[in-house]
Amino acid sequence: MATGACPVIDYVTPLFNVGQNLTVRRGTEWHGVPEARMQLAHGQLSPPRPLQTEVRRFDTLVAADLQHEHDPRCRTPEGLLAELQRIYEGFSAEETVTLVRFTME
Repeated sequence: MATGACPVIDYVTPLFNVGQNLTVRRGTEWHGVPEARMQLAHGQLSPPRPLQTEVRRFDTLVAADLQHEHDPRCRTPEGLLAELQRIYEGFSAEETVTLVRFTME
């Protein structure tokens, strides 16, 4: 992330809910970031969105934590684990993740 610039969260699947959204990221890089732009389809970017972040160990997540996941395939721990293992080589359920919450119109 560039200092002073509004960071961009990239997505493999840029689908979003109207209203509350969640994305889960490996590690803690996004923890405490106050706002970001979302990468939309066709390379477009959203306006800056306020973020709420929370650091958790992946294996403590339950379906209720994931109800607002932007990707419908990732709204269960099993579905999210499969996707994170596809995206992040070597990802395991014992890792630390950051839950990033934001709203979209």
